[in-house]
Amino acid sequence: MKFPVYYNPIRLESISPEGIISKQGGDYVAKMTLGTPAQTVDVILDSGSSNLVVAGSNYGFSSFPPYYHASESSSSKDTGSPISIQYGSGSISGVVYSDAAAINGIGASDVRFMVVTQQDNFFFNGGSNSGLLGLAFSSIAENNIAP
Repeated sequence: MKFPVYYNPIRLESISPEGIISKQGGDYVAKMTLGTPAQTVDVILDSGSSNLVVAGSNYGFSSFPPYYHASESSSSKDTGSPISIQYGSGSISGVVYSDAAAINGIGASDVRFMVVTQQDNFFFNGGSNSGLLGLAFSSIAENNIAP
């Protein structure tokens, strides 16, 4: 089944009815909500990893897309578990949280994910994405926290 894709010539991206954006550089990005009340973040859909990672509010870039503010969510739970992940492009470290999460209105409560507090060549100052959603097999998820 094919879905129509709408092209936006000004932003050089296409948008599906499901809200998935295809950017000119090849990234597929989805708007995701986390927490109660919902906080919207843009995450890259990554077929080569299996973790959900988002930048935390104490991250430190002055010009950065929306952060996840755990303190603003009544359903947020800090598990206290530290986590570090090495990607081909860089590394990140942070803490595992659980909270409500949804894409396009479809979601779950108590979804475990990494809140990034430190990075090395992973996020870019002035970038447009708040994190990434790994879509690969759960068997390769760091700390067994596949979303």
